Amino acid sequence: MVLRLRLAPPSKSWPTAWISRADATEFLLPLLSHYGWYLSPITTKTTGHAAGLARQFKFNKSNHATAFVNDVLELTKTEKHHPQFLHVTNWPQSSNVVICTTTHSALMPATDTLKECVSPGITLRDARFALLVSSLSSANIEASEGPPMRWDVFQDTIYRWASSVSDEIGDTSSGKRKCPACHGPHSLIRCTGRQKIPPPPCPSCGGPHWGVDCSLRRLARLHHKSVTQVKTQIRRAPLVENITTAPTTSCPNCGGDHWKIDCTQPHAPAKLLNSFRFDLPPPTKLS
Repeated sequence: MVLRLRLAPPSKSWPTAWISRADATEFLLPLLSHYGWYLSPITTKTTGHAAGLARQFKFNKSNHATAFVNDVLELTKTEKHHPQFLHVTNWPQSSNVVICTTTHSALMPATDTLKECVSPGITLRDARFALLVSSLSSANIEASEGPPMRWDVFQDTIYRWASSVSDEIGDTSSGKRKCPACHGPHSLIRCTGRQKIPPPPCPSCGGPHWGVDCSLRRLARLHHKSVTQVKTQIRRAPLVENITTAPTTSCPNCGGDHWKIDCTQPHAPAKLLNSFRFDLPPPTKLS
């Protein structure tokens, strides 16, 4: 799909300044309001907290998702701009790709309380990269009307999420916990406003929700299993109604109607198994 938006020009300066109000109004806010992109808080050990520009892409087949990821990787070479993360989750009937971009060597402008400094953030590079990703023929997206993003909300969010490396999420050295959603002095599960804050991909399932709200984690705790065990169980047999999937193809090991992981036959190459076979002699009649 070709998006009817102006493409931001390539950035030549380094470090690149955080996106200005004029540039955001023209190149970025329409992506947030009409094309499924959203702001996502990100944290790294080297750069601290920052805001990223993220989007989720859904595909009916895993090979379509693979083609899209390959196109994104080619785009990173030509643009010389790499996403913060590119997560792929494959399910039996669909695939999900979540991408997030930010500029690590960005220049945060001075404010009434902060001095100008190098700090990761959203720049024209990210607005350009996001539009190019959405315009890929393999992206297969449609325009979707969302709540309009205002500049004052955008600006407040990116400054609120920005912090120094020493202010790590979860740092308890000062006796205070840091919420990864709002950066308040409390744990994430106690954050009453987290549902209004766009999350990064769930570390357990890759879904668009905070980890503490993941149904996969809740199932794991309920059944005293690990998340990996629950994922396997969901594919094989129902833990709860409507979350299981039947095998879509025959077992590649024996041809039976079950998942390969449930196959009771020897797991060995067919050529090796055939070498152990022999013909039984015909039965003899007893006189």
